[in-house]
Amino acid sequence: MCVYLNYKHYVVNMEVLFRGTIDGAPVYPREVVKRCFYLNAAAVTFAHNHPSGVAEPSEADITVTRRLQAALNTWTFGCWIISYWPSRMWYRLQSAG
Repeated sequence: MCVYLNYKHYVVNMEVLFRGTIDGAPVYPREVVKRCFYLNAAAVTFAHNHPSGVAEPSEADITVTRRLQAALNTWTFGCWIISYWPSRMWYRLQSAG
């Protein structure tokens, strides 16, 4: 789930940008950047579920988060909290470092 925000951090748009299978999803940072430009967004936040029920991010989650942050920072878009939820628990990657 991508939530795009304007410069006052109001929601501009929300959408499911990528879909995956039970054990992964392709994520293309360039597509996120394109949508930010199209929507005139200043920042974006991401969330996705973990069907396994494990709240902690995997190595793949951390890698894709870094790729997204690098791509967004190149164009000075803000990248906010990235959350993972397995059923009713949330994990905030930003607060975990």
